[in-house]
Amino acid sequence: MKTRSMAAGVLALFGGALAAAPVLAERPSENSGFRLQIGGYYNALAIGRSQDDPVVDAAGNTADIRAYDFNQYGIYSITGAQTLDNGLELGFVTDYEFQDNFNSDAAYVYAAGGFGRLHFGADRSAMYRLYSWTPTAGWGIDFADHQEGVASLNGLPYPTAAPYIANQELMLTYMTPRYSGLQAGISFAPDTGARARAGSDQRFVTDSSSLDNSAYTEIVETGLNYSQSFGAFDLAWSGGFGTARTAGQTTADDRRRYVYSTAFSLGFGGFDVGASYKFDSHGSPANYSAANLRGPILVGEGMKNQHDVNAGLTYSTGPWTVGPSLGWTQESAGAERRMWLFDFGARYSLAPGADLVGSAQYVDYDEGKLDDDFEGDGAAGLLGIQLNF
Repeated sequence: MKTRSMAAGVLALFGGALAAAPVLAERPSENSGFRLQIGGYYNALAIGRSQDDPVVDAAGNTADIRAYDFNQYGIYSITGAQTLDNGLELGFVTDYEFQDNFNSDAAYVYAAGGFGRLHFGADRSAMYRLYSWTPTAGWGIDFADHQEGVASLNGLPYPTAAPYIANQELMLTYMTPRYSGLQAGISFAPDTGARARAGSDQRFVTDSSSLDNSAYTEIVETGLNYSQSFGAFDLAWSGGFGTARTAGQTTADDRRRYVYSTAFSLGFGGFDVGASYKFDSHGSPANYSAANLRGPILVGEGMKNQHDVNAGLTYSTGPWTVGPSLGWTQESAGAERRMWLFDFGARYSLAPGADLVGSAQYVDYDEGKLDDDFEGDGAAGLLGIQLNF
């Protein structure tokens, strides 16, 4: 299927296939049989917006949303691999953010062969890896890491349907080979506390009740992916399920988090169309007072039974890709807030690995059962460049 979105270049890094990413530098180690490769991506863009100002305190005071912004994001990916005499491939992947003191974004080792792939380390789960991404021409709704286009007015996060519970956490993942277009995978992570306990020694944390209720334990995530061509048609589908126990709970309060996901995409000629849906129980009791909705909202706090839908249509001809995308988020319990985000994007290929990308976005926030302070709308324009190397 055609490379149809900004995310496509990035996902080569996240998918764990070493040969998928272009190589900047390559050299064999003098002391081993490992061959190192360097790849990555970089996004730089300018943002202009006009949006209602959010209420930030009970007295009705508002915060000014700036009419413009600059934004950047990028990842270096360093990989190493060697093939043993028996055909087994051993390797590692390490990703680092351009900014934020070169922080590690992912780091894992893997083994690959006729049995499939086995990963261990700070990784992305099988449910996330096997997800079928929604086509988008612009900076995107489903995946782009540029949520700064608009500011949340009612506390709901960016409306992506990409599914996961554990992300960049220490986990063990197995993925089967692809048979007749079908691939399956499963991941297990002890908890999400490694990120919450940044800098701590995990050997001394033996009681999960010491974690706050924004962390999760006993995380199991599964995924299925089907990809096949039928004449002029390309079809992709994915399904996923994940469950985890909410940390810090008592035996009598056995809350669990459940995530369900499904997505599909269809390509024909220059057209690609797709849609995805995710349900997430978040595993936490709803707490919807106006006080805790003002200011940053952490995933897992004050949310319950969240639904996310993404849809997109793109058309590619020559160096151009254009088309609309839609993102929608709603709670089916508690405050019953919702939001809509519409994106019309265009991408122009300047050269291999260099795209000029633009998006025009409209966002609408509905307060649900909250007061009118938490509703509003706005628009944003995003223009910049993406480099894949």
